[in-house]
Amino acid sequence: MLAISTFLRLLLASGNKEVVMWSSMIAGYSQSRDSAREAICLFNQMQMEGILPNNATILAVISSCTSLSSLSDGAGVHGYSLKSGLGNDPFIQNALINMYSKCGSFEDSLRVFNGMTTKDCISWSYVINAYGLHECAGEALQLFN
Repeated sequence: MLAISTFLRLLLASGNKEVVMWSSMIAGYSQSRDSAREAICLFNQMQMEGILPNNATILAVISSCTSLSSLSDGAGVHGYSLKSGLGNDPFIQNALINMYSKCGSFEDSLRVFNGMTTKDCISWSYVINAYGLHECAGEALQLFN
C-alpha cells in the first residue's frame, strides 16, 4: 500500500488526469495476486478522481478479480462496464467469462457467453473450460459439434 499512497500523492499533486497513467499502474498491480487488491483500490480511487476508465483499465481490474477469486468485485466491475458502454467489447466479455467461471459462477459465465453477438476462439475456449471446471465434461464435448 505504500507504493499506492506514494503514487497517488504524486499523481494528485501533478494534477494529471490521464487515464493511460492510471491504467498502467492498475495493470501493473493486476499482474500479481499479491498486489491485485491494490489494483482494485486504484480503480476505485480513479473513479473518485473523476477519471473514466477505458477498456484496458477494465481488463486489468477483471484480471485482479480473477486472481483474487472475488466474485463480488468482479460483478461490480461487470456492472460498471455495462453502465459505461464498455460491456459489449469482446475482450472484456471474454475476460468476464473466464472470471465468472474461475470465481465459481458458472451461470454468469454462460450468461455472458450467450449474450455475446460475436464469439471468437477465445470465447469458445473459455466457455469450454468453464464447463470442464464445473464438472460438465459431456456438455463441453457437445460444444465441439
